[in-house]
Amino acid sequence: MWTDRFHNGDAFISYDLETTGLYPDEDEFIQIAAVRFQGGRLIAEDSFFSFARPRRSISSFIGSYTGIGNRHVAGAPRPEEVLCRFSQWA
Repeated sequence: MWTDRFHNGDAFISYDLETTGLYPDEDEFIQIAAVRFQGGRLIAEDSFFSFARPRRSISSFIGSYTGIGNRHVAGAPRPEEVLCRFSQWA
């Protein structure tokens, strides 16, 4: 059972993605945040966060839904670069 692994010291990462929509062929992620757990404990100092700048602008609906607008991602790296950084961190 997964709870046994959680309490036996296994490490895992919990992450959250915000995207420009629900269609993987069209939409991109605009933010990723992640934290690491070890032995059932959050390792707060070991976290990852980044905005990502999509190829098209963020709609007003997504902006109001996520709280992330075009101004937040204006200077951010592209999603591909963020994924590379995330995989190095993970």
